[in-house]
Amino acid sequence: MAMTEADIQCELAYAYLHAVAGRLGVECQIAGRISDNHAIDATLKTHSKLAPDYVLSSFPLDVQLKSCSRVLTDDGQRLSYPLPRGQYDKLRATDRGAPIVLILFILPQVADEWVTLDEGSLVSRKCAYWVSLYGAGPVTADTPTVYVPKANLVSIDGMRTLLGRFSRREEVRYVN
Repeated sequence: MAMTEADIQCELAYAYLHAVAGRLGVECQIAGRISDNHAIDATLKTHSKLAPDYVLSSFPLDVQLKSCSRVLTDDGQRLSYPLPRGQYDKLRATDRGAPIVLILFILPQVADEWVTLDEGSLVSRKCAYWVSLYGAGPVTADTPTVYVPKANLVSIDGMRTLLGRFSRREEVRYVN
């Protein structure tokens, strides 16, 4: 049976995260079925201080990955993304031992533009953004809207900065 477009999008989201983590020098572990049931798709693990201001040298960051090729509401500062309430509740929990973030991987609408390659390059179009839902308020909607700041780009520098915040034990709270 062939993979669905949703399956392919998920695989490309994993590949994007793995590429950023690999370039950063951070281990990227894909979660198993049990962790996936707890809204964890991958875990990033540092094994050394990635910058002089890091306090912890070894710690995990859990990741919930989502991918999307449809047009999302974009107010210029943030994207609006509907998230199932069960996942929202798991991501907003404040009693976790390891921090967790939602990473939203954005793809072009046209599937032929998702990945292109030739002898000189392998290009994955668009990008990903992260948001921490830590401490977000409870909701009653079955599919609440999550606001993902476009300033939170999943890039080498962006992830080094985010991991630095967690290494200093900062609470990275959700800002609605």
